Amino acid sequence: MYTFRVTGRYANDDVDIWLMYSKFSEDDDKARITNQVCKTNVLPVDGCEANSFGLQGAHLGSTTGGIFGGLNGALPLGDAGATNPNTLVNYNYPRPIMNSLRDMHTDFEPVFENDEEFWAFGASFEVSDYTLSLQGAYQENTYLARQDFAMDVGATLEPTAANPAGLWPTSDTAGDAGDDWTSSQCNYQDGTFGIFGGCVVDVDQRRLFAFDQSDSESEGWNIEAKIQSNYEGSFNFVLGASTYDNESYGDYYVNANTLDLVAVYGVAALGFPPLYPGSFNATGNPSGNNKADGWAAFGEVYYNITDAIKLTVGVRYNEDNKTVSDSGVLFDSLDLNAALGGILGADPLWIRPEFVNFTLGAPLGPDADKLVEFWDATDAFAAASATGPLSPERLDATQLVGLVSGFGEARFVTGSAGKVEFDETTPVALAWTGPSARIAWCTPSLIAATSPAASTRRLTRLSRRPLISRLAVKRSTPLKLVPRTCCSTTACS
Repeated sequence: MYTFRVTGRYANDDVDIWLMYSKFSEDDDKARITNQVCKTNVLPVDGCEANSFGLQGAHLGSTTGGIFGGLNGALPLGDAGATNPNTLVNYNYPRPIMNSLRDMHTDFEPVFENDEEFWAFGASFEVSDYTLSLQGAYQENTYLARQDFAMDVGATLEPTAANPAGLWPTSDTAGDAGDDWTSSQCNYQDGTFGIFGGCVVDVDQRRLFAFDQSDSESEGWNIEAKIQSNYEGSFNFVLGASTYDNESYGDYYVNANTLDLVAVYGVAALGFPPLYPGSFNATGNPSGNNKADGWAAFGEVYYNITDAIKLTVGVRYNEDNKTVSDSGVLFDSLDLNAALGGILGADPLWIRPEFVNFTLGAPLGPDADKLVEFWDATDAFAAASATGPLSPERLDATQLVGLVSGFGEARFVTGSAGKVEFDETTPVALAWTGPSARIAWCTPSLIAATSPAASTRRLTRLSRRPLISRLAVKRSTPLKLVPRTCCSTTACS
């Protein structure tokens, strides 16, 4: 860790100019947070007892590791773990008794990186009875911290019938803030996040492991100009204006091999196919997550009523703008190919069912019947897959259930092995079939036959957007269009 600052100044009777530069850099192995306060609950309903103090671990059966590891047979389901004297879970490195919040039990070395550069300047000029001044600053910051999420050395994960080798890898991030949206190797939108793109954490794959990562990048500047009077009399004033612009984005990940387990093998006990991605991320748009800009104008008037009393009257006007583009990522898509028994090839086909609500991976709520409808349609998908691209069978199959446009659907309908994008010549266009919000498919030629002008506008809008993405984030997907009617024999309107 180091920091330094350099300042230069030039001044005379009429001019005063200064410039400052500072830099701070830290590359450390300190933990972002230390121990957790927890007294293990005796039941797996909550990990820790409410209103109690302790330095123990959470009830293993209440954690995602205990739930998904248990449901898939890699751990005893519902076992409390280390605090249970009769535990069936094996710990190669049992948790010792903790005596301080600064004690930690981990074999994962924390990472803490923080770099900041800061420029600032100021200038003032004496001109007759006035002082003109200008000052501003510019700042850049990058930050990344990662550490053991459970602050423990995890339990041993056993081999299963689906994974007889008993190796359970953990997805790594692609690097710094925003990289998992832009990386050419491990990318959410390409279906290659984490272990699917070869980004794997170098840790023991035979035990339960989870880490978190917090990262961000930001930059911003501001500038202010003022004019101040220096009259001899009782009256003086200050007028000024300022403006600023800031932009930042970042992520907060929780990665665990028992989440990746669901992404690779699904949860057979609940009837779930593989779900993607196997990592939680509260993520910001790397093209600009938090943006803020604004300007202000201000002024003050001073009047010396007497030598001891001065009246000050001021006014200020601000205009500030802020935009946020972010989302949460975890198990957003399911593997249609796995749900169909692998009949579409070796690779996963990630799609996103619109009607599935997940709580710990379980479909709940009033839309559960639609999930049944989806599984009932699998025979139609299987039969349609034996036909050619854009066949009536493939088009009909997509209308059986309400799906949000995703990679698997486009690939299924068009027969394409890779990405497909809309343009004016693409033989498939997306439309809605009315209040049921199911997806239908019509050809641009049929659309144009009825409404050429509307068709041109519609396809031009779509041509600038990807038709497919292996991951469609609900709050930011550009593909969830406003409802339209699709006439199956004529055109979309």
